[in-house]
Formats: sequence, structure tokens, C-alpha cells
Amino acid sequence: MEIKIVDRPLWKGIAIFWFACAAYEIWSRYTHFYYTGFPYSAISFIVLGISFLNRKNQTYVTLRDEILIIHLRLFHRKKKIRVEEIMAVEVLGKDIILHLYNGRTYNLKNEWIEHTDFYNLRKELEAQSVIFK
Repeated sequence: MEIKIVDRPLWKGIAIFWFACAAYEIWSRYTHFYYTGFPYSAISFIVLGISFLNRKNQTYVTLRDEILIIHLRLFHRKKKIRVEEIMAVEVLGKDIILHLYNGRTYNLKNEWIEHTDFYNLRKELEAQSVIFK
């Protein structure tokens, strides 16, 4: 089971912001005559903009072979959690909190997951005796 990120207008707005930053960077370098070389920051702004435009196509959570994989963790690699390590799942407004037996918790963004995908994930986890609060 694979859950992709929901397409939200916020992603497009953030992408437009990064493209505007890149345009301003390029414009200011060439019109204010302080050309110092290749515009690396403009390229990084363009890459950020493209990544936010493609956000809806990215996988957020995968459940396969009794392993839950969380993708798109900020500044971290993907996290693999065995389903038997999950003690409970708590849904609190915009967050889905996974409580593990070792005391650690992991947060998922509820607004990034479609309702039907969350329902299917819940069914799969409850079938493997994970408690939902």
C-alpha cells in the first residue's frame, strides 16, 4: 500500500515564491552590475520550486510486508518501522502520531493524506492489531 501526498494549493504557492526568488536573483545580478559568477542561489531556488510543484507525485507513507516506511522526513532519511513495534496510533487534528513500544513517537501530517487513503491505512493497521485512539 502506497500513500501519495495530496495536491494542495499551498504547494503551488510556495513553488511560485521560490520561482520569484530565482527571478529576482537573476534580475538583480544582471541589472545591478555585480555579476560574480554563476548564480548558484538562483538555481537552488528553481530546484526548490520544482520540488514543490512535484510534491503531489511523491510518496508519503508505504506499508509493505508489515513494514511502515515514512518518506519525506525533513532533513532525515526515510524511516522504516515494523508494524509490530507500533503500540498505538493517535489522531489529533492535523497530526497522526505513531506511538512505539520503545517510547518513541513519529508524526505524520493528516492534511497531507487523503481521507480514503487514511481509512485504508487504518484498516490495514487494525488488521495487524494496532490500536487507534
